[in-house]
Amino acid sequence: MKEFKVNDYITLKLDDGRTSIYVNNELFNQCKILMINISIDKISDYDEVLSIDEAAELPDGSMEGRDRELLEITSEAEFWAHCSNLQVWAEYNYDTRLLHSSLSFPLLKKLTEVGDQYAKSVFREEIAKRLESGYWPVIEFLTQEGYIEYLNREDYFYCILGADEQAEKEVKFLLEIEKLIGVNLDLERKLETEDGKDFKIENNRIVGISIGGYELKIIPESIGQLKYLKEIYFCYNIIQELPSSIGNLENLEVLDLSGNKIEFLPISIRKLKSLKVLILRNNNLKEITDSFGNLKSLEVLNLKGNQLNTLPNSIGNLINLRKLNLRDNAIANMPENIESLKNLEILDVSLNDFKEIPEAVYNISSLKILDIYKNKIEILPPEIKILTSLKELDLGYNKLKTLPKSICELKSLETLNLYKNELEDLPFGIINLNQLKELDIRKNPRIMLSNEIKNKLKKILLSD
Repeated sequence: MKEFKVNDYITLKLDDGRTSIYVNNELFNQCKILMINISIDKISDYDEVLSIDEAAELPDGSMEGRDRELLEITSEAEFWAHCSNLQVWAEYNYDTRLLHSSLSFPLLKKLTEVGDQYAKSVFREEIAKRLESGYWPVIEFLTQEGYIEYLNREDYFYCILGADEQAEKEVKFLLEIEKLIGVNLDLERKLETEDGKDFKIENNRIVGISIGGYELKIIPESIGQLKYLKEIYFCYNIIQELPSSIGNLENLEVLDLSGNKIEFLPISIRKLKSLKVLILRNNNLKEITDSFGNLKSLEVLNLKGNQLNTLPNSIGNLINLRKLNLRDNAIANMPENIESLKNLEILDVSLNDFKEIPEAVYNISSLKILDIYKNKIEILPPEIKILTSLKELDLGYNKLKTLPKSICELKSLETLNLYKNELEDLPFGIINLNQLKELDIRKNPRIMLSNEIKNKLKKILLSD
């Protein structure tokens, strides 16, 4: 058996062709394989590499899964390579950049536990240094393995955000939020949109935050200082109002406040010129002000499950809007300039108080989905034929007695829901809707279809 002593605490042994690391004469780990195989002609590829972790990610860098025999490395040669690596690591003050994180941090932690005073003195410093590097795989490793718990929260935040004036503002906000919800936030690459306690960074700046289901009552005014913020998900809390400073977030693209108790929005929301997605479903909104018309970049607006009975005329200014969800309110009409929404593809006004489809809707030729389920619609006018892009039309749970023949000109229609109306028949031309995949006529007690219609549509027909 070959043996090599690195220092007073670390010894490597070659036993049965395998290199093992011993700490204080106890087996710590069995080395699997050398991490990096750098050929002479590839050395320049590593000039900008700051750690073994990063080098292992480069093409041809990782040795994981390769057989020693294929690389023509003997077990003894590999042993001495491991010895050399560990000796350099120790001589360079346990610099964790010189070994892969999966070995360097567990080994450094073990050394602190067995009494290595120098390991104790550099342990937290090494954690902080690697967090400051901004290299995500290492940050993720330190987070998942619990190493960040060796730092206090303020130090941890400064490590990942830097130490400049902007970082100071962002650290203050994160500490304030953690105090309000009573738990630590997790740094994540991708945010949980509904039940998270996460934040996301890019270039040492907070770009996203998600707090879901933690009974958050207020959003601190300091959020307005997070000028790089792009995404906010504060879902299923008990927030009643937004701070006026929200208008300072000039880079904000997504604002999701689903499932709160918000009754009104601050006028400053009109300053969110980059906002593309605004989700306010299941709140207590009674009114939407004209300031909404300033959100010219908005593509998705979800107002489902509020207490709205009108919309502002300025809604027509949202020329980039693609999806508008007004489901489950008390709206009976729409402003005429809604026809200006030339990019609108989805309009959901189900569970409202419409007695007729607003005339302006027929001028939105871009519509692909129109959902008017459970209103009080009695008549469908011939103008429905104008919506030639329509793929889904939901008229279920209304009071329709007849359909206009012009509905048969909707050649793109794939789904037509007529569930629970008062229909007596269908126009014969409906059999020519070649794209139709589902036709629901259930709960129309007086409907009588000809045998020809039944036969032509039997594969797609849902009937009692």
